[in-house]
Amino acid sequence: MITELGYDSVFVGTGAGYPTMLGIPGDSLNGVLSANELLTRCNLMRAKEFPSFDTPQPIGKRVAVVGAGNTAMDAMRVSLRLGAEKVYCIYRRSRFEFECDQVVFAIGTNANPIMGQTSKLELNKWGYIQTGDSLATSMAGVFAGGDIVTGAATVIEAMGAGRRAARQHEGLPRHPRHRAAL
Repeated sequence: MITELGYDSVFVGTGAGYPTMLGIPGDSLNGVLSANELLTRCNLMRAKEFPSFDTPQPIGKRVAVVGAGNTAMDAMRVSLRLGAEKVYCIYRRSRFEFECDQVVFAIGTNANPIMGQTSKLELNKWGYIQTGDSLATSMAGVFAGGDIVTGAATVIEAMGAGRRAARQHEGLPRHPRHRAAL
């Protein structure tokens, strides 16, 4: 199918952006959102510039960010930039009780289950795309890398996976329409 479309190969680098939920009563209420949603709305959809951009992102005065990794720190900074008066970093294995207007959870991500429902790619037991050392998947001409293969990692590692897959492809014959270097 890939060659029918005029391509020699495809690289899947979708990330693993399906958020891990809190799993507690109230985690689907208004005012509770994932850090991915908050960061996407603010950084890509320009929510801070509402109404010039059609992405409202109301922010609470007292925001609790659950998690303590890089994404949690980003969510804390964005909450402050959006106007929160107080932002708390909550470690999820402890027991803190206080009032807040908004809860942002940043406790990890998983592979989006739609990957297994809509493709013929072989997945591992956690739902991530299975690849070999060359980053080739179970489908000929399809390579994958980054979080959708390894689970949560860094952008630098994902970029490296893309370059590694491109190097694997360098020796293959190219379709005449796509002679540009990868």
